[in-house]
Formats: sequence, C-alpha cells, structure tokens
Amino acid sequence: MSDYLPFATSVDDCRLIHRFYSDPVCVRVGLHVANDVVNHLGDVPIWLDPCFDAYPYARPDSTWAQFVSQFEGHDVLTDQKLTDRVSTRKLPDASAAALRDLTNRALDACLAYAPDWVSVPQLPQTDGNERNRANRELAKATREWGEANAECSLILPLIFTNQRQVTTKTAWQKKVRTARRNYELSGAAGLWIVDSSLDDHRGTSTNEARRFPALIDLHQCIREQFADARVVAGPYWGMNLVLWARGLIDNPAVGVGRGYQYYCTGGFISRAMPRLALPPLRRQAMADDELPGWLDKCLATLQSTDPAYAELMALRRDYDLLRLEPRDQMAGFYKRWYQSIAEVPRRGRALALYEDLSSAFVLGKMLATPLPSETGHAKKPEIPAKQLMLFCL
Repeated sequence: MSDYLPFATSVDDCRLIHRFYSDPVCVRVGLHVANDVVNHLGDVPIWLDPCFDAYPYARPDSTWAQFVSQFEGHDVLTDQKLTDRVSTRKLPDASAAALRDLTNRALDACLAYAPDWVSVPQLPQTDGNERNRANRELAKATREWGEANAECSLILPLIFTNQRQVTTKTAWQKKVRTARRNYELSGAAGLWIVDSSLDDHRGTSTNEARRFPALIDLHQCIREQFADARVVAGPYWGMNLVLWARGLIDNPAVGVGRGYQYYCTGGFISRAMPRLALPPLRRQAMADDELPGWLDKCLATLQSTDPAYAELMALRRDYDLLRLEPRDQMAGFYKRWYQSIAEVPRRGRALALYEDLSSAFVLGKMLATPLPSETGHAKKPEIPAKQLMLFCL
C-alpha cells in the first residue's frame, strides 16, 4: 500500500485511479457523488466525506445542494446567525439538536457505503471564530455517532479558505488549538488539512516569501500538537509532496490528472484550458496552440543526448494525441514523480526531492524560454521547481 491518497469526484477519476493509483492508502469521495463513484472504485479503501465545507455558501443548483436537501433540517447550517456571527455566544437548544440530527443523518448515509474512513462534519475556517460553536457541536455529535459505529476511523477536516488564516502564526495558532479540541471531542484518529486558496503552481512571489514558509511552520506545529494522529494534506501540486518527504504528514492527497488545488464543495469552478505536464521541469503548461512552438524552441536548445530532450521530444511528437486525453498524461507523470521519491528510504526523501527539483530548476534556467500561455512569474520555466525546492530541507 502506498502513502498517496487520491481524491475522486467522477467515474473518469476512477478509471485513472485503476490505471495509475491502484494501491492507495484510501480514496476520498464526497458523499454527494458516492452513488456514482464508489461502485467504480473496486476493492480499495474508501474515505467518505459528507462535505460540510459547502456550508453555508454552496450554490443552490450545485450537485451537493440538491443531494443534501434530502436531509431534514440541513437548512440549519445556512442560517447566517448560526454560522457567521461572532455575537452568537450560546447555541440555541433547538439548533444544537438540529445539528445532532443532521450529523447523524449524514454519517449514517456515509456508513451505507461501508467506508474505512469518514470525515467529521466541519464548517470551513473563517478569519474569526464565528464558526467555532457550530463546529464544536458537530464534533460532539460525531463522537456520539462514532461510539455506536466503531468500524470506521474518523478524520477531522481543517480547511482554510484564504491566506490571511495561514500566513501568520498568530492567525493559525488559534485555529490549531480549536482543531485540537474538536479532534478530541469528536474521537477522530486523523486530521486532513488544506489551504483551499493555495495554487502552489502559479509561481507568485508570495509563495516563497510568505505562503510556503508559513505552511511549513503550520505543519511543524500540527506534527507536535497531533503527534497521535494520521495527518493528510492537500491536494496541492507540490507542497503536499514537500510536506510528505519531510515527514510532516503521513499521506499526500493528490489530484487525478486535475484537481491539484482544493476547492470547497458546492462552489463555482470555471472550466480552464486543459493542461499537460512538462516532466523534466516538474510543472504543468496549458495545452494550447502555442505550446508546440515553445517545445520546438526548447528542443533546439538541448543536446539530443540530454534525458530532458527525450521527454520533451515525446511530448512534442505525441502532442495532438495527448491533447485529446490530457488527464492521462498528467496523472501518469504525477504518479511517476511520486514513485521516484517513494522508492527512496524515508530519511532520504527530503534530500531526494530537493535534488529532483534542483535538476528541474537548472534545466528551466538553461532553457530560458518564457512559456507563452502563462502569466507573471509562471512564464519562467524554472519558477515552480525553484519555489518548491527552497522548502524541501
């Protein structure tokens, strides 16, 4: 069994998991898509998540909103007085009872799929403490449910929603203390932590200046405060692998050919241009009409004996075909990248990932041909690898 943990949201994800990620520690599936997805995963461990991170702002026409409408009392968490007002000091008894009932219904629905793990229902983080009371009640209700359903492990989600919550120690220390309390209240055995606002592939200057070092500090604290817990992080493009290689998490959550950033459930996700992996650079690029010309310029720079030449030549040669199924190429690359580090003994993984990204950085600097479809710092071929490399050790 490998350490990676894919997130599956569709039947096509299941196909790619069978092809590339067939021995996961678990596969996370949202309860609202479980009926379509779980039966296509076969005999792999399942993590069911009722996705309370959709509250209170999910689109009414979203798949998630249509699904949870079957649960009587689910509207209690769309009540802004309950979820988003600091002045709420004491939860009304009726609201607390409604939260217990909603928790039981959602978790019972998860249990119908015989999952190995189940998420503790939790609202996503805000800048303040206005959701603490509701999350505490949800954690307490989960423990009561779990005591009668001990056959599955409970995972507490800690989902950040903007960088203000994680870039200063003052901000995240309070979140970690609250998460520790809810972890104990719920009877959870693990913690899943993700910054849903972090796209670590974009190459923005704030990544290396503030966001990456803050994420490392946060996870060092998590390791100390949750020494008894399994810790999952991501999905990200590379910081999940950095945290895992450094031993700060147990399981890197991974996308399956897409989804290398987490978006809270039930929101609007725009359809972006399909992307392909650039394997020797450890990065992605938009699969548009300009990428073949960029590849031609890079190939003209490299010696034909350079291993990177063969990888980029294969991408150029098969470009039209790969554009038809870009997720297969991306998922295949990502699994090979993960596997190259997983084959190294644990103590050497951080150094191995550093050397791996260092090689990608040097190659990108040598190519020095801006990617035409990217913007800002991300136009430089070496930037994603450089930024991740700096935080491996």
